[in-house]
Amino acid sequence: MKNEIPEIRIVPIEKLMLHEMEELKRTRRLEERIISDGFLKNPIIVGRVKCDDSKFLLLDGVNRVSAMKNLGFTDITAQIVDYFNRNVGVHAWCHLIHDFDPQDLLEKIKDIERVDLEKTNRKRARILLEEKKIVCCLFFRNKDVFIIKSRNDLKTRASKLADVVNVYSESSMVHRMSETEATFLLRKQKTPTAVVIIPVYEKKDIVNLAFNGVRLPSGVTRHVIPSRALNLSVDLALLKCDLSLEDKNKLIREMVNQKIIYGKTRFYRESVFVFDE
Repeated sequence: MKNEIPEIRIVPIEKLMLHEMEELKRTRRLEERIISDGFLKNPIIVGRVKCDDSKFLLLDGVNRVSAMKNLGFTDITAQIVDYFNRNVGVHAWCHLIHDFDPQDLLEKIKDIERVDLEKTNRKRARILLEEKKIVCCLFFRNKDVFIIKSRNDLKTRASKLADVVNVYSESSMVHRMSETEATFLLRKQKTPTAVVIIPVYEKKDIVNLAFNGVRLPSGVTRHVIPSRALNLSVDLALLKCDLSLEDKNKLIREMVNQKIIYGKTRFYRESVFVFDE
């Protein structure tokens, strides 16, 4: 059990490298909830990318980080993982777009500078996705397939992906989910217009973008973390107080140890399927 206990620490927000953009609406809702609750629920997830811990890559929790920063906090609770450990996986979310006229969507994407839209077939689209040579591709309800291309360098593709996501996220309801779920719902429901499938970014690419201040759109990368810590609530007073970071972390370690000693933790080895989350 010892090796399965998550590493929970309070870290300075200034040490975090963000690899994705915040969603302003979610951030504002979180600000209200955090103040109302009086505590921060669920540690953010950060990856150790430097041996001296001078910087951490933010893997999950960009909206919580932004909310806490907007509220005047300089520290935040984080679960730390070794980013390049093979047990830390990185995948991509798909976006299921609802109630957006297909032709209007294509026209708006065409208007993005230095982007080419090309009709193709699923087999070729999947090859290009695997080779990471395109920005993304779109599968429509009528089985049309389009690929979106730009200059084939990492920064440009990331920038153009953000432009594409902005086109539909501002004008329609969007759900992020696995490709299996998205393609199933595209066939079975009436409101979905298309599924946007995004290449899986490699860890080294995500780190490269973050170090250079380039952010991917929110809801693109999906990091899979072993032994993820959930429902660990930390009082805002502890995060805000004048204690040294070392003393704050002593209190966090004591809190985690007490929960373990008194049986207030549970570790699930099996996969979980959550309905009505």
